[in-house]
Amino acid sequence: MTLSIPANDHGRIYVYAVPGVAPPGIVAKEPDALKEVFGIDLNPDYIDVVNADELSGLPLASYIRQGYDMPEDGMNAELLNSQRGIVVLLMSRAFGEAAVELNPTSAVEYVTTVAEPSSFTAPEVLRSESADGDVGPGKGRKVPSDAALSGRVAMIALVVLFAVVGLMLWVAA
Repeated sequence: MTLSIPANDHGRIYVYAVPGVAPPGIVAKEPDALKEVFGIDLNPDYIDVVNADELSGLPLASYIRQGYDMPEDGMNAELLNSQRGIVVLLMSRAFGEAAVELNPTSAVEYVTTVAEPSSFTAPEVLRSESADGDVGPGKGRKVPSDAALSGRVAMIALVVLFAVVGLMLWVAA
């Protein structure tokens, strides 16, 4: 089964069962063995390989809930607890924050994905009478005030006076 993992995937654990004999190197999380089984380079620091039969009576769902601080409502406990033998847990960070197509060999079988529930809530639309009004296109440029016009006239007069005084000093020299 091919899984499309989005870029910057966060808060998920992809659970794979190993039916029968585990491929060489998979239990030791050797990078070459992981690449051969899953078809891509994975970061072994974010992969956990456990034997579900050797969890000292702790069900796999409880192991994931306690070990990875995952809430119970984000997992299928019955399906997880029915797993026997070697189980591979791929955390989101194992993919290096890149979008990947995970297409493993028949050496492993996809079981489920355990995910943190999303804490994102849509913002509430704010309503206010003060927001009512015309939001259409503007009515053109604003007419300058009398003070602005007076300031422009004074600036032009000063520039002309400066030019006349400069010309007089140049002729006198």
